Amino acid sequence: MIAKILLATWLLASLWAIGPLSAAPATVTDIDGAIQPQVAVSSDAVVHVVFGQNDSGKIYHVSSAGSVLAFGQPRQVAALPKLALGKGRGPRVAVSGKSLVVAAISHADGNLYGWTSPDAGTTWSKPQVINDAPGTAAEGLHALASDPRGNVFITWLDSRNKGMQVWGAASADGGLHWGKNLLIYQSPDGSICPCCRPSIAMDDSGRIAVMWRNSLAGARDMHLSLSSDTGKSFAPATKLGEGTWTLDGCPIDGGDLAFNAKGDLLTIWRRDTAIYLTTGSQPEQLLAKDGLRPIIASGKPGPSFLWEANGDLMTSSPSTPAPTPLAQKATHAASASIPGGGSVLVWESQTAGKPALLGELVE
Repeated sequence: MIAKILLATWLLASLWAIGPLSAAPATVTDIDGAIQPQVAVSSDAVVHVVFGQNDSGKIYHVSSAGSVLAFGQPRQVAALPKLALGKGRGPRVAVSGKSLVVAAISHADGNLYGWTSPDAGTTWSKPQVINDAPGTAAEGLHALASDPRGNVFITWLDSRNKGMQVWGAASADGGLHWGKNLLIYQSPDGSICPCCRPSIAMDDSGRIAVMWRNSLAGARDMHLSLSSDTGKSFAPATKLGEGTWTLDGCPIDGGDLAFNAKGDLLTIWRRDTAIYLTTGSQPEQLLAKDGLRPIIASGKPGPSFLWEANGDLMTSSPSTPAPTPLAQKATHAASASIPGGGSVLVWESQTAGKPALLGELVE
């Protein structure tokens, strides 16, 4: 109850179109080697961040509660030999009901592991192997999403049939148990783009959207598949955007997606050097001619769109379409929506010349 009151107070005090709610971002952690942060927010507005530590294989969790970001001391979730980390790889986090779920991949054995916590990260379960074909998640790229009712879905790039494919698995009990693996997409050319991370979004009605970069006839365009039954089945894939990107190689750049308040699916992604947006069935919209690693931040009164350009984190929104700098020396940003409106961003940066993970509440 106190957390909800604090959240409401914060919302009333921060009614602006888009931008940070404080003059300086909060330090998530300055642990040596901390990279690739990911973030999720619980129904009572507790912010949960996970990240990996370079070279050690350790996975950490840290949280912040209240109307401002104030992170405590990170706690170790687990450690994996040769933890997949960097270039879009790293641990993922989701909250479903009272369950906190973390997933990560080991390059040593090529398996995708999951852990759960019933007490907001104080204690963690033993790891579960989620991929049911051993060693097939070795590329290290995956995405995780949940709803408030205990449904969790994970998707990853899988090599069990030689070429890289998109696979997934569902949990109906907050990550305690995972169902049989499901093939979401197989390219008729033998493999999707093998080094671009997939993206996922889930809404409260059971819809799931999975997006990845395909490889078809020399083109590296984004494709999408939808499930209306919490991941039991997926519709045939559809291409995003009107143009195409012919490329003999992997750009190592995925995208992001989210359902808005109206139920429309928003997707943001890169084609060549440009950043594009689609909303529902509307035509693609050019957001920036130059950018990479785009994400969506749900906000109030609407979403904002972010990407990296010239070392800075840029933002745009329907009410403020001109690209605007949000954070300097920022890379590998991630976002999660806050119940009632607004969102939290986390990213890699520096403080006093030292690498650190930073965070910011935005409207």
